[in-house]
Amino acid sequence: DISIHHGTSAGIMEKTGESNMSLKLTAWMEKISARRARKVMAVSENCKKELTSLYGIPESKIMVVNNFVDDQVFKPAENATEAGGENKKVINVCFSGALLEKKGLERLKSFSDYMEEYAGRDFLIELNIATNYSKNAEYFQGRQHTHIRTGLTSKEMPDFYRENHIMFFPTKYEGFSMAVLEALSSGLCLVGSHFAVTPEVQKYDFCHLINSETSNEELVNIIINLYQKFADKKLEIHNQIKNDFGKEQYVRKIEELI
Repeated sequence: DISIHHGTSAGIMEKTGESNMSLKLTAWMEKISARRARKVMAVSENCKKELTSLYGIPESKIMVVNNFVDDQVFKPAENATEAGGENKKVINVCFSGALLEKKGLERLKSFSDYMEEYAGRDFLIELNIATNYSKNAEYFQGRQHTHIRTGLTSKEMPDFYRENHIMFFPTKYEGFSMAVLEALSSGLCLVGSHFAVTPEVQKYDFCHLINSETSNEELVNIIINLYQKFADKKLEIHNQIKNDFGKEQYVRKIEELI
């Protein structure tokens, strides 16, 4: 009776240019499933729009139920009260995910290149990458201001997020990213594309939407401004995300759907 969608294969093909028989077949199955179901659950407003525009599903049939984050696991360090920790000049920016073009690889490379030449007077920006996808990792190795970590376990990811101040996520497609929720719940600010900074989180001052026209110089200024405003407000960010995307909210929405 209920068809659950974490994104659409048709959307992947449209936004990334990727196309193969597997995606096409999956898109056809998604469309049939959604059309036959009594109710349709979408994990984000973006996903809902794709279901209506690409699969012809009536809006009245779709309910958005966002993913939830484990706020007891992904939370700031207990001493995360002083901006920047011991060295207030260092801003730690992270990326978490596969190093693939659909995740924004080229933009990530461009930003890393820029950071090697960046000579800001007041701040040093470090890019920290966590990925379990070794392909393309060699591009970032041996750099002075980009640090790549592969093979982190799920138990190690909360500490990885806690070490950072801002998440940079230039992804070209997501349904509703768990990595984004985990980072936000850990007290990080967010800078990213429309599929990272979704309509659900654009309302927060600690989330900043960028596009392909945003230069690396502009990106650095955005990062510095977010750091200055929110580096000492990690607990406040965590509490906001807990209230809006915690388990209790998720259960309530599921009960309404059923």
